[in-house]
Amino acid sequence: MARKQLPRKPNLDEVVALLRHRYGGRLKPLLDGLAYRFTIWLPVQAKGKPVFSDDQRHQLYGLFRDCFGGFSESNLQGFPPWSGSWLPEGADVPIVDHHIIIILYTLQDAEALTCLRQLKWILQQEHIAAQQIVLIEQVPVRLIEALAIA
Repeated sequence: MARKQLPRKPNLDEVVALLRHRYGGRLKPLLDGLAYRFTIWLPVQAKGKPVFSDDQRHQLYGLFRDCFGGFSESNLQGFPPWSGSWLPEGADVPIVDHHIIIILYTLQDAEALTCLRQLKWILQQEHIAAQQIVLIEQVPVRLIEALAIA
């Protein structure tokens, strides 16, 4: 009797390609008007060990350019500027993480929310980076239109 193979878990490359296919070029905000600002707290080091590699971050950067028209991030040179400490339930010692912050502006619509929710789920998969929590904040914003000086 043949053994049934378990389905293979997709790697980050494959799921980023899927999101790029689904949302590519469709979520770029107008430069004036309503938008969402998403802030992603991406761990780069946890418990003294690397989390998201340079290669993984570059895959994400390509996705952000293709789907949202670009992104901004805190500087990783030298040392990540953001550190956090949290105490998971049942733990005796807090976990210290170091993060970079990535900021995305998107159209203010349901597809943008779906895309970022899917991205968060992907980033929290054990086989991607073994992170229980990747924090993504969402804020509705109004991008300001230019006004000519008379």
